[in-house]
Amino acid sequence: MKKFFCEIIASEKGFSAGLKIVFDFGDSQVYSSCGNLKDDHKLVDVFGNDIKFVSIIDAANFLSERGWEFVQAYSTTYNSLGVNHWIFSKLANNKSEAMKGLITKEIYQRNRC
Repeated sequence: MKKFFCEIIASEKGFSAGLKIVFDFGDSQVYSSCGNLKDDHKLVDVFGNDIKFVSIIDAANFLSERGWEFVQAYSTTYNSLGVNHWIFSKLANNKSEAMKGLITKEIYQRNRC
């Protein structure tokens, strides 16, 4: 078995309420060239619809229900906005097994073609 990692990144939206929550599984860059979190790192359902999380705890529970374990959390700021980083890990035989039940928008769009 091998240990796989995931980072939940939750950033304040600035002038609008709530958080933008994305998931980093290490496949590609999470930030765009202008420094914003990429939408293609949001989780989607099997139909490609964004899965909405009301809080970072909601997102953490979603990972936990799929066998991921909390490792640590830390906070940073970017452009005066708060950014929370929560690290999770999961033991699995391969990345496909670790990702079971999780689809990022990027993976969904890649597999549609």
